[in-house]
Amino acid sequence: MLFYSLMLLPLILGFLAVKTDFYPLKALVTLSCMGIIILYCHLSGYVDNSYRYILTAFLFSIGGDFFLSHKTGPRGERPFWFVYGIGLFFMAHLFYLVYISGEAAFSIIPLLLLLVPFLIYFFTRIYFRLKEMSLKVAVFLYLIISCFSLALAIGFQADGWSKFSFITGIGLIVFSDTCIAEAEFMGLTSLRKLILPTYYAAHIALTIGLLGPLV
Repeated sequence: MLFYSLMLLPLILGFLAVKTDFYPLKALVTLSCMGIIILYCHLSGYVDNSYRYILTAFLFSIGGDFFLSHKTGPRGERPFWFVYGIGLFFMAHLFYLVYISGEAAFSIIPLLLLLVPFLIYFFTRIYFRLKEMSLKVAVFLYLIISCFSLALAIGFQADGWSKFSFITGIGLIVFSDTCIAEAEFMGLTSLRKLILPTYYAAHIALTIGLLGPLV
């Protein structure tokens, strides 16, 4: 119970990060989640090292957030920084997949239910708004792995609380990324206010999901 109460730390940091848009605070949200996971695993004597996949995914997320947070520099837009950010978030999803795949029952049905509408969304709404081919490829590949991550989370063979937390966490990442796409590519800037809260909530949910089987 003590470690669940520690989740107040990333909640407070997340609130401050949203209010200030200060990158070090943004990084501290995810770093605090990592610290809670590491602390609990060491104090509890947890011997399964698979939790390191989540820690690695969080590290890639911190890097991805750095590039997206600094894609506008003193001299204007840095278009390739957006691609670098997407690439690092892609790696984060890859490690989520590695962690979940060890205890997930894959089913084609949830994957298709996610993949088909998102592909339609990409090619009818987003594709023609992207100017650089590198960005089109990056967004497309990221969409594919995001759908795989969420589909596998749905098939995660864990206790109810952990499974719910992982589905919620990956689902919030997908929702946050969709808000980014709508704000950045479609000009719906009103959605910007949802990006960071859902992104931080995703990491908090994933942390709780990992602590679930450990408690």
